[in-house]
Order: sequence, then structure tokens, then C-alpha cells
Amino acid sequence: MRFMRLVIPVLVEVCAASVPVNIRAQALAGMLKAASFLEQDELWNAIEVCYSYCREIWEGLTRLGQHVPLASFIGPFLSSRDHQTLLTGALQLMELLLMKLSVEYKSAFQREGVLH
Repeated sequence: MRFMRLVIPVLVEVCAASVPVNIRAQALAGMLKAASFLEQDELWNAIEVCYSYCREIWEGLTRLGQHVPLASFIGPFLSSRDHQTLLTGALQLMELLLMKLSVEYKSAFQREGVLH
């Protein structure tokens, strides 16, 4: 499980820094697979590692929302028309986060405008 906790931030960085759609889709699929195998507490720890690893990407986050960087990361995928695979993966990751960490992510997704 330590590997899964460490791979999620790397995949977020790869997905954020890549331009080719197929690379972004594969990184998103990897994040989805890694997150699906983690229990609720382990997933929360992975997201905390993700925030500390990708802090410069989400510098503008307030202290209140600092542990929900994936909500800010998923939002643009849902509004873009890049590729159907990216949209499907983002929806699946959003659903997984809402199932496992609903208390933390419900309000974060509402702030991002992807959940009503």
C-alpha cells in the first residue's frame, strides 16, 4: 500500500504536465486503479502526500481546502472536450472519491462546480 500512496502524486504530476491525450488518459487510469485499491484512511494519506508533493501546483488553496487538491484537479477534465476517456476517468475518480471520502469531497466538488 505504500507504493500506491506514492504513485498517486506522481501520476497527478504526469497527468498535469503532459500534453498528449493518451498519456493523460493512462495516468488518470493509473490513479483510478491505485485509488480503488486503497482503503479510506490510506486514500486520505495518499491525498495528503499528493498535496505536499504537488504543493506548487495548488499554491492558491486556502488552509481549509488544502487536503482536497484532487477536486481542483478533476474539475477541468469534466469541463473539457479533449477526449472521452479523460471524461470517463474523471467521472469514475470523482465517484470513487465521493464513495470513500464523501464528507471531505462533497463540499469540495460543489465549490468546483462539478456537483450540485
